[in-house]
Amino acid sequence: MDRKLHVLKSGLILGELTFAYETETLAKIHIVVNRIVEIGDGMKTVIPLHTYYREISHETLQSIDEVKSFDVEYFEGVPDIKDQMDESVEFSYPPVHYRYVIGAGHTVGIADILADFSADKKDVRFISARGIHHDHQMPSNSLEANVDLLKRLCESKDLGCADANFDLVDPKL
Repeated sequence: MDRKLHVLKSGLILGELTFAYETETLAKIHIVVNRIVEIGDGMKTVIPLHTYYREISHETLQSIDEVKSFDVEYFEGVPDIKDQMDESVEFSYPPVHYRYVIGAGHTVGIADILADFSADKKDVRFISARGIHHDHQMPSNSLEANVDLLKRLCESKDLGCADANFDLVDPKL
């Protein structure tokens, strides 16, 4: 369920929502809202309006289509957006790369999750700090939260990291 939503208008990003799930129905959302303005001669630019975080809870979403409907409805309820919404607005889910450091008192390894929400695919690649024979790879679907996927990975008997912490690595560092 972890995903990034781009809301585009005239090829410019009107909004961006990044969903990070703690459970199947509880998520933190990073929301960026922009205003698209014309600067002359038919040229447009984006002016940042708001960046904020929210925590949401919702019922279990059973399919990609349900999630997409939820996302559209949620975005349409974001403040300062209604006057910019029209039929030219597009919703897209770009592929996303998540990197987690997995540790339980010491580093167990690094997990890379390559996710394509629209294609309903996730692939986790675990690189063990203990050696190559502990490396692991497994597929998932877009409806599985990253935290659940990592827990499932750590339940593997050869990894033994069931009590591990999962720390998302900030890609900007």
